[in-house]
Amino acid sequence: MEFIRATNADIEFSERLIISNMSRYFNQYSINWDHQRFIQNWTSWQSYILRHNNQAVGIVCLSFFPEHVYINDLQIKPQFQGQGIGSWAMSQVEVLALERADNKIRLRVYHANPAKKWYLQLGFSVAMTENQTSGMEKLLTN
Repeated sequence: MEFIRATNADIEFSERLIISNMSRYFNQYSINWDHQRFIQNWTSWQSYILRHNNQAVGIVCLSFFPEHVYINDLQIKPQFQGQGIGSWAMSQVEVLALERADNKIRLRVYHANPAKKWYLQLGFSVAMTENQTSGMEKLLTN
């Protein structure tokens, strides 16, 4: 596995993967995808491509704040889900956070998304709920 800093050449792959994986929630919650907003966010995020056997299989998009890392997106191609790639990616995010001396990782997940259960198994807890999402965080220790 490789965790490689994304470039502008990865925008199309990343946007297609997010739309593909999240379309059921966009439809369920009547959310319209905004390409321009995605491009604007992409420029402020620190994103990584997940490669397995020299193939792009996922993305992780991060924002850094004092004392925490925020996961804007973690997406794995469906045919590669359930193989430990997401867990490996989360361990890489933890390494980045600890290198920065951050003590938390935060994210937001739709209530209906089965990934919420996975985040709980990884040690995240629900810090807040708002409309159709839960804000979750994981406290890190060295």
